[in-house]
Amino acid sequence: MQSDITRQVSASVYQDAPLREKIFNFAKDSYHAVVDTFGLNSIEVLKHVLNARREERNYNQRLFLPAIMLWVIIFMILASAGEALEESSSVFSAFVVFCIAYRIVILRDINQRDFLKNNLSKDSYNSNFHYDKSNSYLISHFHNRIGGNAVFYSGFSPFVGSGLDIGGWSFVIDIDKGKKIMDRKFSPSSFEEAELYSAISQEIDDLKIQTLSIYDKVFINGNKIRNNRELLPNILGHPVNNVSREYIELVMNNDIKDARFYKVIQVVDWEGDLVLSAFFRLQKNEKSLFIENNYFLLPPIGDNLKAIDRTKEHSGIRYFIGWIVGLFVSLRRRPSCEVSI
Repeated sequence: MQSDITRQVSASVYQDAPLREKIFNFAKDSYHAVVDTFGLNSIEVLKHVLNARREERNYNQRLFLPAIMLWVIIFMILASAGEALEESSSVFSAFVVFCIAYRIVILRDINQRDFLKNNLSKDSYNSNFHYDKSNSYLISHFHNRIGGNAVFYSGFSPFVGSGLDIGGWSFVIDIDKGKKIMDRKFSPSSFEEAELYSAISQEIDDLKIQTLSIYDKVFINGNKIRNNRELLPNILGHPVNNVSREYIELVMNNDIKDARFYKVIQVVDWEGDLVLSAFFRLQKNEKSLFIENNYFLLPPIGDNLKAIDRTKEHSGIRYFIGWIVGLFVSLRRRPSCEVSI
C-alpha cells in the first residue's frame, strides 16, 4: 500500500522545479551513501522526477521557437516604428505567435493538472504510470543503493534521516554476580549479545502489531572507511549498502571502534506521515551489560508538499479566471530561450 507522503511528494515535483532538480542531482550522486527514507517510497518519487523533467524539457522545446519568433517580431516593430503598414502587419504577426505560445502554456497546464488528478490525487493513486524509461539505468542504480543493513554517517548522531531526537534511556547491569537463593549462591551463566537480541526480537514479533517492523542495522562512521575495501570497494565511489552477516555479528558481539550495531524497532503510521524509531543496543564486557535505547520521531511533511490535496478546494469561475491570469503572468516572466538539458 502506497503511503500518502509518497503520493504528496511525487505530486510536488511537478510544480516545484528546485525540489525536482535537488532530488535528481542527489540520485545521480555516485559518491555519497544513501540513507533510508522512512515512510517514503523513494523509487516512486524518482520515477515522477524523471517524468516531470521529460515533460518540462518537451514543454520548453515546444515553447522555444514561438518565443524566439515573438522577440524577433517585437524587434522588427521597434525598428520600423515609422512605417504604419509594416508595423500593423508585424503587430498582427506578434499576436498570432503570442496566441500559439499561450496555447502551448495552457495545454501544458491542463495536461499536468489532469495527470495529477488521475494519478496522484487522494482517491486515484496510480503507481503504473508511464515515465521516462530512457533514464531507467538511474532507477536501477539508485535502487541498488537503498534498503541495506549499513548506515554511514559523518556527524555526532549516527541516526541520519530519523527525525527529531525525543529522548531515550540507558543503564548498566552487573553480570558478575550470580543468583542467590537462600544461602546458596549460583555462578552467573555466560551469554552473548546475539542471544538477548534474538529473545527481544521474538517478544516484539509476538505482539503482532501490523505497523511495527524490526530489523538489524550497523552504523558506521563514514570518515574512517577510506582504506577499508570491504566497506568502500572503490575509493572514488559510494560505500556498500549491505554488509555480511559475519560483519554484523562481529560488531554485535564486540566493542568495535567507529561501528555500532543497533536493533531498530520502528512504527510507521498515519499512512507514512508519522514514523517512530527506537534504536536499541547492548554492549557486554566481563562484568557488566550496558543497555541503551534512543527514540526518534519523524514528523509530517510541510504543508507546501501537500498542495495536491488542496486542489479540490479551488473551483468555480473565480478560480478559472485566476488560473488564466496566472498563466498569462507566467508566460510573460518565462525567459524566451529557456531550454532544459
